[in-house]
Amino acid sequence: MTPGSSSSPPRDALEVSAKDTEGLRLRLVTYNIHSGVGVDGRLDLGRTGAVIGEARPDIVALQEVDRGLVRTGLADQAAVLAKALDLGSRFCTTRTFDRGDFGLAVLSRYPVVAAHEYDLSYGKRREPRSCLRVDLELSPGMLLHVFNCHLGLATTERRYQRRRMLSDAILLSEELHHPVVLMGDFNDRPLPVVHTELRQHFVDAFRTTGKRRGATFRYGPLRLRLDHIYVSREIRVVECGVSRRGAAGVASDHRPLFAEIEMRASAAECVKSV
Repeated sequence: MTPGSSSSPPRDALEVSAKDTEGLRLRLVTYNIHSGVGVDGRLDLGRTGAVIGEARPDIVALQEVDRGLVRTGLADQAAVLAKALDLGSRFCTTRTFDRGDFGLAVLSRYPVVAAHEYDLSYGKRREPRSCLRVDLELSPGMLLHVFNCHLGLATTERRYQRRRMLSDAILLSEELHHPVVLMGDFNDRPLPVVHTELRQHFVDAFRTTGKRRGATFRYGPLRLRLDHIYVSREIRVVECGVSRRGAAGVASDHRPLFAEIEMRASAAECVKSV
């Protein structure tokens, strides 16, 4: 596992403490990077990084990330992207083959103080799936629990993963004393079985905008929103949308979803210390 190594302090405009009255604004991105291979069949991790950089993110959840695989030049893709974006990285292996790893990663401007990996795999015949949680220290005494997931393709598989995630072992754990962000590729189409239950506990960032169009994936004539950002209710969503600038339409088979959120000072003051 790549250790979290974010040494860069938050931008001056974002350096606030839990006592600040205006709270802390963060830019989030979730992006299935398809191992850096675009819809044009070209491997170009620099292009992937440029697409992510357009959103000026503080925290990034990546899915379908390679590390040490021959097919992508043995690169540690999370580390390469983190360096290009001046962020720290934490990698979670979902599957190992060809002496390398395939999985999830979280990139962050803030230091990782703890990390946890959860197995979401359903049966031996389905592709292994995981959820990565990192606890980020935004300022002294102010943490954020960030979850990154990539769910399965089968409806029964996603039902199982929904139950597993919405349990006291993961998203409803008593260990979570601070605000929560959940991001990832949920694959929950054409029969959605995950989101109704998730919305009972968390806010769907995109839905707060009132927008109807927000496709992040195209399958033939179908345009689907497979990628989502959820936040706990004490977090205010300022903006949320699908990136369409630059090479966002070709760098992967998914488009990145971004959100700007505000960590309210009142919420930060009310949470229990870890």
